[in-house]
Amino acid sequence: MKLNAEVRAKISATLKGKAHSEERIAAIRAGRRVRYPSIQPGHRFGRWTVVEDAPSASRQRRYLCACDCGNRSIVSATHLRRGNSTGCTRCQGKKKSERAIKNNRLPDGSWRYVAGGVKRGTWIRVILAEMFQKQSGVCPICLKKLKSDFSDGCLDHDHVTGIVRALVHRGCNVLIGWFERDSEIVGRVRDYLGGTR
Repeated sequence: MKLNAEVRAKISATLKGKAHSEERIAAIRAGRRVRYPSIQPGHRFGRWTVVEDAPSASRQRRYLCACDCGNRSIVSATHLRRGNSTGCTRCQGKKKSERAIKNNRLPDGSWRYVAGGVKRGTWIRVILAEMFQKQSGVCPICLKKLKSDFSDGCLDHDHVTGIVRALVHRGCNVLIGWFERDSEIVGRVRDYLGGTR
């Protein structure tokens, strides 16, 4: 099957950065149809090691693979060959957490806040633990103890710069938000409390 130059260029673009043999790349560029070599037990793809064949699904060849950490999972041949799956979800999550820590720690040691970070990954617990230790487990607003499992605390951050300021109680964080939006609220609260006594 002959391929025109435009199609060959598109194929070359899709091949970039993928784990194909030189022979296969040359064959595809020349317009020849070449099959992938078969996957055998013992072959490695990232952190995966192929253990044995697994039942096919939706006409896809699948293999039982063992991750370096010991986890086992069934992975399709396509995902292995294309590099879509290079390890178990636990190892991939750990890798993402390490990357997030590196990307969100600033040179001066402070942290960049990421909205929804508590839900996005375990890396946020690194920030919580660091803040907890730095503050000796005390909320800087109410001066009461924070729980060591961080269940009653949240990260207060500057909404303009995006820098994390401290680990505070949830109620204290709401209070900070009110003060930031309306600086005169402090005086009104003082007047209100003074007038009720």
